[in-house]
Amino acid sequence: ALEPVLSKSVLKIGNREVLRIGDKELDYSPDFRLYITTKLANPHYTPEISTKATVVNFAVKKDGLEAQLLGIVVQKEEPNLE
Repeated sequence: ALEPVLSKSVLKIGNREVLRIGDKELDYSPDFRLYITTKLANPHYTPEISTKATVVNFAVKKDGLEAQLLGIVVQKEEPNLE
């Protein structure tokens, strides 16, 4: 059901831009954004979805933060080591 939204299948009917979802025509705004979240640690998306959407991983791990902080400290104190 999200296919027309993800592929931005916008139809021009008169002076209106609409998305056809099922048997309904909904007005479309170019300012529309769709954000989908999940609590899954490692969600799997099909290749069809992955090519039509931007997947952002906001998961933060302690090891990752430590590595970033160490990189910043080394860059400040010993830039020749970077």
